Amino acid sequence: TAVSRSTTTTTTAMSLKQRRSSPTSGRETRADETAPPAVVTTDSSPAGSPLRKIIVRSVVGLAMLGFFVAVLNSRFVTVILPFLIILLQVVVFKEIVSVRYNAVKEMKLAFFRTLNWFFLFITLFYFYGKNVVSFTQEIGILTEQQSRFLRHYHMWTAFSMFVAAFMAFIYSLKKGLYKYQFKQFAWTLMTLLLVVAQSNFALTNLKHGLYWLVFPAACIICNDISAYYWGITFGRKIIQRKFISLSPNKTWEGFLGAFITTLGFAVLFTRYVSAHDWWVCPVDSFALPETCVRNPVWATSTYEVPQLLVALLGQATVSFAPIYVHALLLAVFASLIAPFGGFFASGMKRAYEKKDFDTIFPGHGGFYDRFDCQLIMVLCTYVHFKTFVATSVASVALLLSQISELSVIDQEAIYTELGVLLSKPL
Repeated sequence: TAVSRSTTTTTTAMSLKQRRSSPTSGRETRADETAPPAVVTTDSSPAGSPLRKIIVRSVVGLAMLGFFVAVLNSRFVTVILPFLIILLQVVVFKEIVSVRYNAVKEMKLAFFRTLNWFFLFITLFYFYGKNVVSFTQEIGILTEQQSRFLRHYHMWTAFSMFVAAFMAFIYSLKKGLYKYQFKQFAWTLMTLLLVVAQSNFALTNLKHGLYWLVFPAACIICNDISAYYWGITFGRKIIQRKFISLSPNKTWEGFLGAFITTLGFAVLFTRYVSAHDWWVCPVDSFALPETCVRNPVWATSTYEVPQLLVALLGQATVSFAPIYVHALLLAVFASLIAPFGGFFASGMKRAYEKKDFDTIFPGHGGFYDRFDCQLIMVLCTYVHFKTFVATSVASVALLLSQISELSVIDQEAIYTELGVLLSKPL
């Protein structure tokens, strides 16, 4: 009895001590305070031995790669790819927004998550609305007059929906949840900027040619796969130093091995597609062109070798197409810079104590786990092409699209002016 009484006294004292030392004791958490994120375990890694994990990851990876190749070999690749790009944005948006989802608080907010999805719809409508109208006109659903009307009022419609969504958000603010609502609103806007704004340039890259969309994505895939296998084979056997704390499984051997592998892949891939016009020609409609006048970067040119390297190479000139230089530059970015998109995603997962964004791909995680590096790669390709590859600001397809939106009188005026210009001697 004495021992029991002593134990009870000790337990009570410890309980009181912990209660006094607790920073939240004696008060309730305010409704507008952001509670610590609950530990949500979304681990897509298969249970079992390391060998089984490698096998599962490899099989799922091959399945995704096979699907990608099948799409590229489809007759409707220029229709399927834009659809997949938009679908991926929707899924990735859902995965990132769900990271901060607090079911308890949002149960008290009617239509709050619906409003988030409405902002996504507005953004997609703004970036892709005109493309959808053009597609429906091309397949005969809309007439030219209807298409012109919808394109003319496209921006006004997008702005009107944004104003309505903005006012609805203000109206939805609820006392006691202000801080939470504004944090979620900021998180939604950040996600739209991160995902949709960057991915929008993927369709622009496709218009420059199938190569400018597929090649950067293939470099990321090659770098990711080779980094994994270089890492599990030679990881920490040569360089013991930790690579980056955000991703403890990443190794210097994997990073450097993937860099060399991706450079070699870039040359081989570019050499293969350079023989096919449908890979390199600009895509002006929803069908791949069979032939075209190629961009000058695909033409072989002769260059003088610096005097210091003549003795080493044994020749005074070298001949190659400039596209190989552009391919190597993009491969360097895919190997050295784009992985930081993955580290950004890793930091986000660590901040909210998540293993993966989803479990849809065993051994790989969710869609954002697979496409975290692709987003910044798409933007890099767009900037690189506009700065170093594009031969002019405008294109025939862009000019024709703009002319089609003019009145008949203005179109006749342009026709007359073009006749005058073309009649002058060169």
